Amino acid sequence: MTAAALRSPSRAIVRSVVCALVLGAAWVPAAFSDPDGAPYRRIVSINLSADELVLQLADPEHIAALSWLVFDPELSRLAGRAAGFPSTDGSAEHILRLEPDIVFAGQHTRRITSELLEQIGVRVVRLPVARSLEECRELVRQVAGILDVEERGEALIEDMDERLARLEEKVAARGSRPTALLYGQGGYTQGEETLAHHILEAAGLRNHASSFGVKGETDLPLEKLLLSPPDFLVLLPYYENDPTLGSLLVRHRALRQLPERMKIVEVPLAWTLTGNNLTARTAEHLWEQTEAALRDSPKEEP
Repeated sequence: MTAAALRSPSRAIVRSVVCALVLGAAWVPAAFSDPDGAPYRRIVSINLSADELVLQLADPEHIAALSWLVFDPELSRLAGRAAGFPSTDGSAEHILRLEPDIVFAGQHTRRITSELLEQIGVRVVRLPVARSLEECRELVRQVAGILDVEERGEALIEDMDERLARLEEKVAARGSRPTALLYGQGGYTQGEETLAHHILEAAGLRNHASSFGVKGETDLPLEKLLLSPPDFLVLLPYYENDPTLGSLLVRHRALRQLPERMKIVEVPLAWTLTGNNLTARTAEHLWEQTEAALRDSPKEEP
């Protein structure tokens, strides 16, 4: 073997070494799920949306670990509820040490980790991204069904639907639907075919991103926003005590100089990152913020 070969081992050799290290890192049972359909007793989540669902649906003693994201209140709506549970960095080595019988991941969450776990024999469930309120319901039902707690899942959906129904009555009573634009760090916004679009609609607002032809997710230049401002600008605060270049844009003084043309409200970023039953509460919060702003605005002279 040449010196160059020693310095640059083949991918096959590297993969073999990695697998050997992983397999040696933990006891790996021959079968992770009970063939008789017994409930999962060692649940691991490496996805934020899955974290929130596992916390609401699984028995606490069956939660082996959650992703580190769910413990950060800037990112998670259930950070307080997650406190006290073990966390995982999402690496295959650490997950195997937890001896899971099921791992919840996202479609794009650590794909190498998910694939390696599946090759070893761990059941990995890749949850889709919810892009509508109906898909939020489907996601709850999917996880509840896997965990064999369908009644708990339906209770979460019932609560979600009751909140949305009350909100729909309030929206109908108000009549008007002001325009609103969700604006995140760096000018990030979301148009049609996104969950944010459905949240705005549920809160009695029209997504102003549609006037710019936005579908999906994109960055909207500040100049375009200033030339055509919505009735409401919905900012997503994130680590306000540690400002970033992205946050400078959403805090630009030009935005603050348009109070007569555009009102500014805020929704915590954590409330918009994941889609599940808790999304109804995001719509409720947004309704309350915009309704309060409308009540406090001066009345026009006849």
